[in-house]
Amino acid sequence: MIIEFPEIEIAGNIVTVHVRFGSHSLFDDSKGKANPEDVPIKPKETYVLTLDEEAARAWEVWQKREKWPQPKKIGIEFEQLNFGDGTGFFGGNGAPWPFPKPSESLALPGEREFVLRTHHARVVCW
Repeated sequence: MIIEFPEIEIAGNIVTVHVRFGSHSLFDDSKGKANPEDVPIKPKETYVLTLDEEAARAWEVWQKREKWPQPKKIGIEFEQLNFGDGTGFFGGNGAPWPFPKPSESLALPGEREFVLRTHHARVVCW
């Protein structure tokens, strides 16, 4: 997940930080499959994502050096949402993974088309 701070910029670029839950990606060797020792977030359970120590220290150093204000607005973008079974969503537009299989239902004779349904993956809080 990418957290954006639209009020804070470095050289004209919005400052962002990355946070994650779990160690598996849809695109690494695990192919998004959870291991038995992986602990999932259960339905209705709350989990607080935090910055790792290095990122938190870097934030404090930059904030002090550049005199950044405390952010009042944030944007959240899910890079990947992995369900642990090899499926999920990825990218800023929430494309499904794996891609849907080709559909011939609406295709012209002899042609194939992809039906791609996307979900909005970006939550803007400003």
